[in-house]
Amino acid sequence: MGRQNILALRRKMKEAAFNDPLTGGISNAAFLLRVQEKLEKEPQRPYVMAFLNIRGFKNINELYGVETGNTLLKQIYNILKRSIRKEEIVTRSECDHYFMLLEGDREERVRERLEQMLEEVSGAPELRAVGMDLETALGACMITDHRLNIRILQDRAVRASEYCESQSGCVFYNEALEARNLREKRLGDSFAHGLEHDEFEVYLQPKVYLQKEGFCEAEALARWHHPQYGMVYPAEFVPLLEGNGKVCSLDLYMFERMCRILSRWNQTGLSELRISVNLSRAHLIRRGRNCLNDMKELKEKYHIQDGQIELEMTESLFFDPAQIGEMKAFTEKIRSCGFGCSLDDFGFGYSSLALLKDLNVDTIKLDRQFFSSSSEKSWKIVNALILLAHELKIRVVAEGVESGEQIQRLKEAGCDLVQGYFYSRPMPAGDFENWVRQRRPDKE
Repeated sequence: MGRQNILALRRKMKEAAFNDPLTGGISNAAFLLRVQEKLEKEPQRPYVMAFLNIRGFKNINELYGVETGNTLLKQIYNILKRSIRKEEIVTRSECDHYFMLLEGDREERVRERLEQMLEEVSGAPELRAVGMDLETALGACMITDHRLNIRILQDRAVRASEYCESQSGCVFYNEALEARNLREKRLGDSFAHGLEHDEFEVYLQPKVYLQKEGFCEAEALARWHHPQYGMVYPAEFVPLLEGNGKVCSLDLYMFERMCRILSRWNQTGLSELRISVNLSRAHLIRRGRNCLNDMKELKEKYHIQDGQIELEMTESLFFDPAQIGEMKAFTEKIRSCGFGCSLDDFGFGYSSLALLKDLNVDTIKLDRQFFSSSSEKSWKIVNALILLAHELKIRVVAEGVESGEQIQRLKEAGCDLVQGYFYSRPMPAGDFENWVRQRRPDKE
């Protein structure tokens, strides 16, 4: 190969490495080099690493075609390129990810600039032409140490974007976010150890019958006694485990623990107690049939009566009308396995009344938001929902009840059960057993 051919080949290789063939801009490799040079030459100049992620972009390709998707990606790059200053840099690093090096020493001003760019992106002609709504995430990292590896700065901007809720603006990386990220990683890494060493415990919150004094049911809740972090609550670890796919293992572990407790109660005079167990969205997304079969086997292994365990599903999972048929079959599967079926967070979701028509459920749990207001309009809705549920032979649980006035209004409305701090916070199973025995009308 001649010298000219070798030089030509090198040029082509360099172009392939440093140019983005789709946008015509620089590649991420070139971006890294340019940013490094700029930070070394101007060590005192304030810069920010910013990251833009177009969420769910593959859906755009599938719905509107790859050509439309590519046109959109180029338009986004052009908007960003047009919006940055002469000394700033932008790249499309991969598919729907963009990095920018911006000037700035104040988060507020940088955030305003980024959000203005986002407004332009959301109004891109290709989006308007087909009526697309773009879901994005923005993250940024103030560069306080110019000696840091550029990839570390990019990673920090990406991690910040992961805490960005849709259309909520830009999230900046900071020490608190890093500590939260580290805590989540350690919780995820230590989950298997936690199961193996019984760090998870069943807590129970009473659901008290309003018309049958002294009788109650309960909702089973998980608590994690973590050796490093102490008590960790479901609001923190359940979304984490849903994200990494490990929540199904926790559900089965807690379900078996609950079956053991019920088996003991059935042998010691508390056989009338009914317990509800939350079914995580991961099971519902996968339609959970294997999970239901596993739960049925555990129920039978511990000789638990049919109907003594109720599975709770949250109403927000039923937002897609196209899935109602599948979910109707799923609820029937729940019942055929010998479980009751409950609809949680009812009334503030997507299509509540239609769900009552389509789904064969035993219980609805009225969302706590109904009781956060003392308005007569809220109580009229509560009364109407209870009346409607009873007409359909469905029990009603009021959740999040905290005052005697609420209890009285719910009694007058004919509500079946109440769950909330008015009666008790969640407690360990042993404490709950003592609580029940003290309240039983036949106690000695």
